[in-house]
Amino acid sequence: MDAPLQPRDGREIAAEHDTQVLRGLARFGWLSARQIGRLVWPNASQAQRMSQRALRRLVGEGAVLRRPLPTGGVAYVLGQRGARRLRDAGHDSINVRGYRDLRFNAPVHRSICNDYAIDRLIGTELEVHTEMEIQRGAAPTLHLPFEGRPRIPDLLIGQDGDYEWIEVERASKSRSRLDKLVAFADYLLAPEPNEALQTNLLVRGGQFVGHVGRFRFVCHSGANVRACWRAFERHGHERLLDHCPHDLVVERVHMSTGLVWGGSVGEGSVSELVRHFAGEDGEESGDARLTS
Repeated sequence: MDAPLQPRDGREIAAEHDTQVLRGLARFGWLSARQIGRLVWPNASQAQRMSQRALRRLVGEGAVLRRPLPTGGVAYVLGQRGARRLRDAGHDSINVRGYRDLRFNAPVHRSICNDYAIDRLIGTELEVHTEMEIQRGAAPTLHLPFEGRPRIPDLLIGQDGDYEWIEVERASKSRSRLDKLVAFADYLLAPEPNEALQTNLLVRGGQFVGHVGRFRFVCHSGANVRACWRAFERHGHERLLDHCPHDLVVERVHMSTGLVWGGSVGEGSVSELVRHFAGEDGEESGDARLTS
């Protein structure tokens, strides 16, 4: 007869959660207490309170550092002691100094990237590469450059070798930069029967690991969605309908000025956006939340 299961020691559970917090900070660069709660305790009704309790403990130990955000509020980053703890546990790729020198450039953009990645991680088996991991060179990369130089996404999300390239649009990009992004999306998604010439193949460590099968613009505002559509029109939405009617997607998300995540508002593929913006009467139709 099997022995009854013994209740787990609370200190053991807390230590596991502490390690998850440290690993999350190593992957994302910086996170708010709310984001850590969502990441480590996704199903808990008191996730933020549990996050704050763990962070007080880790900050007190010097494993995590508090940093003020330019937009207001507090971010948490991996400290040197936290990095040492992760390295001692076998995570050799962690910088020995942690992220104590991390700069908070474009905090709203990074916060959208991080919250969106957390949404895609929760309850899934997806392979999610964060903006921090991509910038550190710890994610798959395209095997061919575009217009003579390498390109990297804001996020890369895959499953079974099929990846989605994600660009977060928060600030207003210049017309030329957005046009180049749309041309790049078409370059990746256009059909190419000759495998040797395929432009969407991804490599890591010199080995092919998959391909980019989808491209997504994640937009912070209705104005960003409309800007994407105008870039589609300049590129030729008929061409995009021919190459990637369902694999080029625009999604609207909500993030408050206080960096409180509101999640996805709506999304549309090229074919759906054509119906939305280019109806017979010339007026917008379909899901008004995309552009409101």
